[in-house]
Amino acid sequence: LIRLPGSITKAQFDSAAFQVNTRDASDRDAKRITKKGRLGVRVTMELDEERRNELELTGYGTVKYFERAAATFRIFNRHGIGASARYINRTSIADHKNELSIGGDLFYQTGPIEEYRNLNGRRGDADDKFSLSDEAITNAGFYILNSFSIINNKMSVLLTGRYDKVGFVALDQLSGLRNVAPKRTFGKFTPKLAANYKLTPTIAAYASFGLGFDTPAGNELDNHPETSNPTPILNPDLQPQKSTNFELGIKGEYAPDELEYFRRIFFEATFFNIRIQDEIVPREIDGDVYFRNAAKTNRTGLELGADAELWYGFRLKTAYTYSHFTYDSYNATTIERDTVVHRDFTGNVVPSVPKHNFSLSLSYTRILHDNVTGFIKAGYTDISEMFVDDRNSEKADGYRLMDVSMGFDMTLGRFNILISGGVNNIANKKYVGFVNINSTRREFYEAGEPRNYFGGITIGYSL
Repeated sequence: LIRLPGSITKAQFDSAAFQVNTRDASDRDAKRITKKGRLGVRVTMELDEERRNELELTGYGTVKYFERAAATFRIFNRHGIGASARYINRTSIADHKNELSIGGDLFYQTGPIEEYRNLNGRRGDADDKFSLSDEAITNAGFYILNSFSIINNKMSVLLTGRYDKVGFVALDQLSGLRNVAPKRTFGKFTPKLAANYKLTPTIAAYASFGLGFDTPAGNELDNHPETSNPTPILNPDLQPQKSTNFELGIKGEYAPDELEYFRRIFFEATFFNIRIQDEIVPREIDGDVYFRNAAKTNRTGLELGADAELWYGFRLKTAYTYSHFTYDSYNATTIERDTVVHRDFTGNVVPSVPKHNFSLSLSYTRILHDNVTGFIKAGYTDISEMFVDDRNSEKADGYRLMDVSMGFDMTLGRFNILISGGVNNIANKKYVGFVNINSTRREFYEAGEPRNYFGGITIGYSL
């Protein structure tokens, strides 16, 4: 069960960050109730004694029950079956190592969706039923992947291609007739080429270039009155987002034997550029979130990371991401203060993405007994300010958080017991934890968690 307090305006957030939006919290009792399960079987077979040929088969079933109270009260019952298969061949071509993988995935999910009047968070009776639809989602994907060592243990190249076809079908059960354009099908082939070169036995440079393809999710296809045809259940205008992806980086390990401090360092640095066509972006209309396509987006960034063993038992981890995400071309119709406005967002920064994202953690681990290990960890997070809408009319302030945790890891025979606990947001900082992008009522802000405490126990058994 998740209860949603709703987003609030900047003035409301500044005066009382933890107040609720009356429309969502009181009038609608906005919430999500989810129950789901998955059961599967995976079989892996070595087809020869040298283990050069391997076959992996997976089959599974899924169930999901989902209630969503918002402007209306919706109930989802979903059942699905899926399967995947993968064949791997490891061999040599002219004394150069080669690994070939061929595989595919199949998935089918179906079930009814009921929609009722929302009576302060309670489902209306049968007379208040707005709609009853039977929806199905299908997915079929097939791929081939080949890794070839140009210089054994020095340089390798990876070439892969994948084809996916995703389908959505909606049938209106109340009328007994299929809606206009009730079916949406998306398919595309996406190739990728990558290379890896070892500068030393423990340090490698890498690069990759490929195409991407992301279909809308089921909830993103909800139709609304502003589309070209508001009659069907599925949005007839929303298209998949397509991308061109490039990255260049270096990663490795530095472990000098003679040093007492900084005894082992893992590091990685990656530059990336992603150009997206028809990026799927959210917009909020009267408290409900819908989705549309932006035209062209350019995402450029740099990711840095390090994991260092400072001294015996002490470990330092750090990560930093610089993001420069902008709209290259984007014209759209928006609603501002109940007025329809045509806007050109070209050149604007993509909302809800901080330019700087930095994290740091320091941990200490010590063996307290033959079968007991204790640990303590302190963390620091620094997030820069970010825009809240495509117009870049407002910003959510940046924030800095600290947390600490500690625990014990014990081994008792075949049992392993992990006990841990800690405190998040030690300084009890007030910050924006979630941005409600493109709110027509300018209700962009939801407060992040205040100081909170947590604890847990995990028990494992080894056969």
